Amino acid sequence: MAADAQVEGARFQALFARVASDPVWIERVSREITDAIHRELVEIDGDDDLRAGTFASTRSVLTLMADMVRLGRPPEEATPPPDAIEYTRQFVRRGVAIDALLRAYHVGHSTFFANWVAGVNEEIDDPQWLARAVEVGAKWTFDYVQALSRGLVNRYTEERER
Repeated sequence: MAADAQVEGARFQALFARVASDPVWIERVSREITDAIHRELVEIDGDDDLRAGTFASTRSVLTLMADMVRLGRPPEEATPPPDAIEYTRQFVRRGVAIDALLRAYHVGHSTFFANWVAGVNEEIDDPQWLARAVEVGAKWTFDYVQALSRGLVNRYTEERER
């Protein structure tokens, strides 16, 4: 059973590398996520500095995710990268509520996942492996976003107290 899990893990790593580790893909999806977040969160739309922060944070979060999958690190080990921490500070400095920050991450995850699934559909012909790959990707990325969210909530609270 452990050997099967290792094979599946290696297969997932290879698939993730093909679908979501290309810097051009990360750049494109980061722009899509930034646009989606600013469409959804009217309270931050129109702030060009915050839009730049959204993009930088998103790109750093996607790059970290790709690196962690490539290295076989579990998603629970994720800690917010510096650009995501700075993005959190921007929310605090502008008086934007923490629920908006968390909504931004949910919108980002949704947009990422739609792009991930589209890429997986292009890569996989076998319906059983396709279903399993989407399932593994969903679990991994949900756990990743949850780990990041915990860290960001702590950073938000610390910054607000300052």
